[in-house]
Amino acid sequence: FATGCCVIAFCGATGRSGITPSSGEIVGGVINGCRELLGWDELRAAAKLDEIYDTVLNILRIAASEGIPTYKAADRLAEERLRV
Repeated sequence: FATGCCVIAFCGATGRSGITPSSGEIVGGVINGCRELLGWDELRAAAKLDEIYDTVLNILRIAASEGIPTYKAADRLAEERLRV
């Protein structure tokens, strides 16, 4: 979750929409590191990538529907998850 938000917050801060190729490389590197350190199999790693994808889409939807920058949408989503 946190990785997805950081990627979107970076894009929002630079004024870019979507995800830059380097951001995808960062996410892939984090997931690969988790596979090695935590012993995740390919299915678990793929599931985490799906979660990140879904989180990124959710942040983009919030930002678009409320007319706010993606970093604010990411902050709002993180705050909601921390309250739960």
